[in-house]
Amino acid sequence: MTNSNAPLTNRRAGVDRRTVIRAAAWSAPVVAIAVATPLAAASTQQPVLTVEVSPFSDADAPYGTRSVRISNSGPAGFTGPLTFRMPGMNVAAPFLLGGAVHSRSADEDMWTVPSISVPVGETVTLALTWPGPFPLTPETQPLTVATDPERGTITDTGSMEITSPYQHLWAAVTPGGDGSPGGTTSIFIGNTTEAPYDAQVSSRLPLWTLPVVTAVPLSVNGTRYPGVKTLENNQLLVAYPDIPVSVEARTGKQLFTLLWGPGGLGASGQQHKALIALGGLPFLGDVVIHSRYRVA
Repeated sequence: MTNSNAPLTNRRAGVDRRTVIRAAAWSAPVVAIAVATPLAAASTQQPVLTVEVSPFSDADAPYGTRSVRISNSGPAGFTGPLTFRMPGMNVAAPFLLGGAVHSRSADEDMWTVPSISVPVGETVTLALTWPGPFPLTPETQPLTVATDPERGTITDTGSMEITSPYQHLWAAVTPGGDGSPGGTTSIFIGNTTEAPYDAQVSSRLPLWTLPVVTAVPLSVNGTRYPGVKTLENNQLLVAYPDIPVSVEARTGKQLFTLLWGPGGLGASGQQHKALIALGGLPFLGDVVIHSRYRVA
């Protein structure tokens, strides 16, 4: 008869003594790893956000700052609040930010976005709009952006200045054309003043010498203006007198389309000449016109 109250020994339980020793030797590190791993993982799974204000350096400059970009380079996606702060503009009204709650305290404007999502490796662009009225000169103030530190970090890259739109009437050349067989497509008048611009505009462009000396006709509101060759300061130009234009207020543009004829032969046939005058308006940005050319 077996004694059920006999002591439970290693041999009776079928466990070899060496097995017990080996298990005891490995038990502590296994527990230590199980505790340390979640702590290490938790410390690295934070979103890392950067913020950048869109540049203020192109032909649309009078429209002011257009957007703010939020990027996430961290190992985890971000979902949480953002707070934007900026000293108040002296003349321009505060910008509008979709989905944000705006408030003003003393001389500071604050916008609170309750929740925004920025996935890992992606950029979210927040558009800024301006209600006006626009000042006569641009105003600039620094922007700061913060978030809940428990949800991640955010730092700025590049300039963080917000520039307001302003009232301006100017002439510019449409971007592109250099190295393009089509050349520059148009020049234009831009208007960000509070009133429409109605006038007869006299324009002057350089003459083109490839493949022959010629004037480039302009088309404005569907009317063709061939231009007249003229001599000014010992330089041959082409003039387009008394072109009627009407440019809407705030964000209006009036295009002067260049009607290019056959171009020169070969890629080297393209010419680059600067716009000379457009209604006596100041120039904004690059005003080099690139001629059309034919690919050999």
